[in-house]
Amino acid sequence: MAAPVRWILTRPAEEAERWRQVLSQGGQPVVSWPLIDIQAAPHPALLQAALQNWSQWAAVMFVSRAAVQHLMAWRSPTHHWASTRCWATGPGTQQALLAAGVPPALVDMPDAQAGQFDTEHLWQGVRHQVQPGQQVLLVRGTEADAPSSAGQGRDWLSEQLSQAGVQVQGLASYVRSAPVWDAAQCAQARAAAQDGSIWLFSSSQALRHLHALLPEQHWGQARALVTHPRIAETAQQLGWGVVRTSRPSAAEIRSSLECFA
Repeated sequence: MAAPVRWILTRPAEEAERWRQVLSQGGQPVVSWPLIDIQAAPHPALLQAALQNWSQWAAVMFVSRAAVQHLMAWRSPTHHWASTRCWATGPGTQQALLAAGVPPALVDMPDAQAGQFDTEHLWQGVRHQVQPGQQVLLVRGTEADAPSSAGQGRDWLSEQLSQAGVQVQGLASYVRSAPVWDAAQCAQARAAAQDGSIWLFSSSQALRHLHALLPEQHWGQARALVTHPRIAETAQQLGWGVVRTSRPSAAEIRSSLECFA
């Protein structure tokens, strides 16, 4: 009997464990090889100021669970949520907001039946909430090698808001960096590029970090399941042999992995 196919999680360590618990329920071998390391942002005073002036924002957009957790770590026990909306692109970020104490009525995310959980589908549901002259805060991450207190990413949503006359401010609540692998970890990854393992990517950045760690590796036999078409495009551009897409919920990912052929 052939050995079961291994599934490789590449999410940050703080996020991977929740997915690993769901994916391993059927006894499938699941390993976690984080390809993005996350640390707290070096400007806590800016995070505290954003929370202290919470009511000035018509909405606060969070790009990830990490964005929520690293900002809300500075929240006062007496923090008042006012009428400020909290926007999330997916269920993981939504759950983090609710866990932080945000009233459910103030949380917005794409419809559960949306084809994708992303900023494009989020905007369809929240564009009516903002008016010209209002302010929206985008809480996101920044890169360790090019830190910015405003963060990086989600330029598309910023453009839509600006075109609607909304003032947009970015805030980095965490820092992303590439992991450091030793020779043994690199050897394992090279083997996994050829042995039928299925790599799970929820970020194009994780793919780029992997290719930087193994610049000479050929990926023509490698298999990947990704959570957005943009990530699929990155994988294909980097030469991956088989790339499939799933919506980014652990249950749907598990179903997609089980059907992977």
